Amino acid sequence: MKATVFCFIAFWSLQSLAQSTNVSNLFQSNMKKADLMYAQQGYRNAIDLYLIVLDHDPRNELAKERLADCYYRMGQFRDAKRWYVDLSKLENTNAEIYYQLGQSYSILKKYDSAKYYYELYSKGNPSDKRGPLKVDFIQTKSNFQAESGAFTVTRQWYNSNEADFSPRHFGEGIVFVSSRDRDLFIKRKTLSGINETEGLLNAYYVDPLFDITKTSSEQIGLFYSSALNSRFHDGPVTFFDKGSKIAFTRNILRNGKPMKDSQGRVNLELFIASLGSNRTMNNIERYAFNDKTYSIAHPWMSEDGKTLYFSSNMPGGFGGADLYVSYFRDQQWTRPENLGVEINTPGDEFTPFLWNAELLFFSSNGLGGFGGLDNYIVGKEAGKFGVPRNMGYLLNTSLDDFGLIVDPSGDLGLFASNRGGNDDVFSFGIKKAAVIVYVQEKVSGIPMPLAGITITGEGNEIVRQGKSDENGNFMVRLDPDKEFKVRSAKEGYTDLEEHRFSTRKVSLNTDSVKISIWKNGLFATGVIYSNELQERLPDAMVYLKNLTTGRLDSMGTTNGEYKFLVLPNNTYRIRARHPGYLENGFNLNTHELYKGDLFNDILLEETYQEKLTMLFDYNKWDLRSEFHTELGRIIRSLNRFKDATVYIGAHADAQGTREYNKALSDKRAKTILEYLKSKNIKASRIQAFGFGEELILNTCSDGVECSDIEHSQNRRAEIKVQRETNN
Repeated sequence: MKATVFCFIAFWSLQSLAQSTNVSNLFQSNMKKADLMYAQQGYRNAIDLYLIVLDHDPRNELAKERLADCYYRMGQFRDAKRWYVDLSKLENTNAEIYYQLGQSYSILKKYDSAKYYYELYSKGNPSDKRGPLKVDFIQTKSNFQAESGAFTVTRQWYNSNEADFSPRHFGEGIVFVSSRDRDLFIKRKTLSGINETEGLLNAYYVDPLFDITKTSSEQIGLFYSSALNSRFHDGPVTFFDKGSKIAFTRNILRNGKPMKDSQGRVNLELFIASLGSNRTMNNIERYAFNDKTYSIAHPWMSEDGKTLYFSSNMPGGFGGADLYVSYFRDQQWTRPENLGVEINTPGDEFTPFLWNAELLFFSSNGLGGFGGLDNYIVGKEAGKFGVPRNMGYLLNTSLDDFGLIVDPSGDLGLFASNRGGNDDVFSFGIKKAAVIVYVQEKVSGIPMPLAGITITGEGNEIVRQGKSDENGNFMVRLDPDKEFKVRSAKEGYTDLEEHRFSTRKVSLNTDSVKISIWKNGLFATGVIYSNELQERLPDAMVYLKNLTTGRLDSMGTTNGEYKFLVLPNNTYRIRARHPGYLENGFNLNTHELYKGDLFNDILLEETYQEKLTMLFDYNKWDLRSEFHTELGRIIRSLNRFKDATVYIGAHADAQGTREYNKALSDKRAKTILEYLKSKNIKASRIQAFGFGEELILNTCSDGVECSDIEHSQNRRAEIKVQRETNN
């Protein structure tokens, strides 16, 4: 069965058992006959009729679209693609055509073309998540193709030339559904089958160990007696309560006759029964929410019989067939609950299987995948399912892969696939441990898509590299019982630590490693100032040493400004240097800091051979006699070091106006300058500045009451002997 035909077969919707040949149909137009076959999913017959219509009317767009759909549903994807391409060239093309082209190209493994049409579809249907999911999968497809070495996949010997699928463990054997020929005198067929030889569906039982003394037909038999098989579709089935009870689906029948919906289809309903000796069924009960207008199929029942998962196209879903859950409480079943938008799509979701009460396996053609139906896995945390993950190649191909089940160990399982032409049952084994690396932003916890991931082994050799998907996940399978390290990288983000993990056992029960990468948003910043001039110092060098890791960074300032990215929960030493100034710095601790600018200015004092601070009387600028001796020390130093210069910075207190105080400080500076010149110190070696009341040493600014002693500290001049060669 091909993908879209399986959507029909999955519900086992029964169409006419043979083409109707009544007189009214004979006189219908070919278009009406084709549309009738199309509505009843008789796609084989509809193809021939639509081709006749198009021979007479090549511009009939509806006939073209339905012909393309018929080819697609019958698995003839090259023919479908040809007609879809023709339709895509028309003006005002229905965006759904682009989606079907994307699907067709994916199944044909033409992924670049598929991506192009999925993107076109997304532009026309921005609310449909299927387009972006398909595009994202194609972009990260190599991650899932790398899964091929993780599994062994084997086609089972009990497959037939017809459809065989939906395996379930029962006792020591396997129960599966098949459309194989039952060798009955009266054969019933369905118009929706891929070929004319397909019969109706029944449940079969087989011991998977092949007995060479018996023929295949002797080892494969109907699961229950012919009397318990209906005349129409039966299956799939599921077992619970140690195999003593069964839930199964079959066509909706009343008094042995099929009940059709408004489209002429016979949908599926769900039954629950007890299994007696010789696999007889007793106490058969219909599920309370069966309805002839929709199907319920693919049941899975918990061992205690209180939790039921199934697939249904009942009203209120997200599009095609969705997955639902129902609970048995107070002796009755609760109304089915849709599993939600994370799992269900506008496409189809089938074959739910819950393993170990924590992992849900199912199939979908609406999530990102290789082409048709793919197998997916999703974990349950705090009672809620997360984001589904494609199980990768070889469990998935560009065709239909579905109905995966796992044994209690988690190491072996079964699934169905039409990769060989027909639906067949395959077994698989796990060779490598499954690990999901999940990348999130550290502060917000949001998932980080397209983050680079590198996994290294015990010898630091690179084992795998790749990028996270749109949900921040990166799936990888690794050798069991080994130690690994993983780091993540993304522009604008930092991985703050090295993460270690081990692959303790081989299992589908996937281990996970969570990486929190931090968005670069914490900076040490500030300005380098001259303490004497109170001006920015250009061309200063600033050094940042991480005392936690030992890393050293440096930068030169252009306008005295510095800025470093610093990491949370680290300790740093920041220091600044400038020619002619003493080095200065400070320590910084970023404990529990993740965002913001940490401002710290750094004041550098000029280097000097001698330093003298002189005080002046109130409103005076002449030198006090006690400072003549101190000035002699300054003069001797200047005479000793011929390359030395002298810096004079004079100040005033805040009493009086600013203009007056500036003039007063200029006079004080000039007094000292003239004194030095009188002692034969050349004026070219002297720098003198008056700062007025701008650089007071205490709190005695304008309007602040201070004593005269406090004001006197600001009536000063600072004199420094500096050498250019001294850093």
